Amino acid sequence: MKKELAIMALAAALVLGTGCSKAPSGSDDISDIPLVSYTPPSGADSDISKDKGEPTFLICPDGTPVYASEITSVFTGSDEFGDKRDITLEEAERLAHEGGDFTVICSGFVYGYLPETAFNRIDDPDLFKDYGDGINFNYIGEEIPPSTDFTRYEVGGRIGTLTVKNAYTYFGNANGNIELRDYSDKPGNFIQGGSVEFDGETELSGYVLVAPSDSMYGLACNVTFYPDKKSCSGLPNVGGMWNFKTESFERSPYETFYGFYGYAAPEFGSIEELTVDTGALKPGDSFVKATVVIKDIRYEFKPDWGMTYRKFALNDIRF
Repeated sequence: MKKELAIMALAAALVLGTGCSKAPSGSDDISDIPLVSYTPPSGADSDISKDKGEPTFLICPDGTPVYASEITSVFTGSDEFGDKRDITLEEAERLAHEGGDFTVICSGFVYGYLPETAFNRIDDPDLFKDYGDGINFNYIGEEIPPSTDFTRYEVGGRIGTLTVKNAYTYFGNANGNIELRDYSDKPGNFIQGGSVEFDGETELSGYVLVAPSDSMYGLACNVTFYPDKKSCSGLPNVGGMWNFKTESFERSPYETFYGFYGYAAPEFGSIEELTVDTGALKPGDSFVKATVVIKDIRYEFKPDWGMTYRKFALNDIRF
């Protein structure tokens, strides 16, 4: 019988490694592996501006302007500091050009991507070097530049077996970074976060890793799943950040300490707290071949967090 487990996890930089981007060297060619594609909402018009009102000063990563009807809230300040107040879009534009604090929340869309890269020390042993302890591995491929390739996911759109249930994008300059004013006309400059939730479930093949019981940073017995090349594109991702050097909104693959290089790596919390049948898995197990079925997928990201909040429901696991 399938059992369900709702989990919440923060994918911190300590888990994801250095965040450096490196390319495969000597690995199998995966160009013949079909990627899951995104299908826009049924009946969506190719003219994205239709019935959306006037374009605003905000520009999405693909160069599409944000339209007035997509905006649900405009404010300055925050609830945390008790200084939040609603402002007009005109005032937000003025603050944008001054480097001031403003936030614009839009509903109905978010910018994401389908992971196209996944390498691990089991399938690609020549790409990883053992630190010497048999546990920690370093990816030794060549570096590649970050990607600016994003897709606009809209509510009702489909990605494989998943459907976008709701989506929000947060624009602004909540930290009052005065440097951003010099890039106010650049696509994606003012994206400061976003969230998306999917209906449906997706099946992924790959490897399960269970952190040792003496792991630090609250990661003891934490269960992580690393998708393989064949299924990495089955789990859409969101997230990215503004790069002042390249003047673009971009994303980078990440590297873990345990021998994985790619984008998507769902975490399922401590194995001691799981109610799903995990078979003979135990703390310290590394790269156990498995297939998982996950649903209730939700992401929320903020570039200034340096991390992405993820929520999944593990519906099944097979070894």
